[in-house]
Amino acid sequence: MILDDFITITPTGLYCVYGDFFLDPQQPVNEAVVSHAHGDHAIGGSQHVYCTAATQSFMKHRYRKFAAGDFHVKNYHETFKIKDVAITFYPAGHILGSAQVLMEYQGIKYLYTGDYKIEPDVTCEPFEFITADVLITESTFANPDTKHPSPVDEIKKLKRNHCEHYAGCLCVG
Repeated sequence: MILDDFITITPTGLYCVYGDFFLDPQQPVNEAVVSHAHGDHAIGGSQHVYCTAATQSFMKHRYRKFAAGDFHVKNYHETFKIKDVAITFYPAGHILGSAQVLMEYQGIKYLYTGDYKIEPDVTCEPFEFITADVLITESTFANPDTKHPSPVDEIKKLKRNHCEHYAGCLCVG
């Protein structure tokens, strides 16, 4: 049976009462499951942070000594438990180390996507499609009228503006 209260929205973020953890909390918490290291998903100061190795590295760099009390680094496809909730990370294709979070409780699969990208990108692990009973997805651009520009056209614009002179800019093709 799908539980309506498996994930609840709180001022701190998405909360799983059955595992007593937060997904991408916006304030320091005791147990944080972090999908990726962008600032709107990862903050410093939580006691226990469950994430991928790349996310840990980015968080340690960004937050220095306030990154976390303890990091619990998990590989993709590795299942671990927080209380009675089994959790497995799957690549989200968004940035290096980004993960979709599959949570299983009483035979029901709940999938939190965080940010994701299904287009191929050599800078990160490719997105994996996961089957779940409940999908909890990022909705930053949920409006169907939102149209993103072509990445190829955007790269061409950067190249026309002499992007190759800026540190950290990747120009291809």
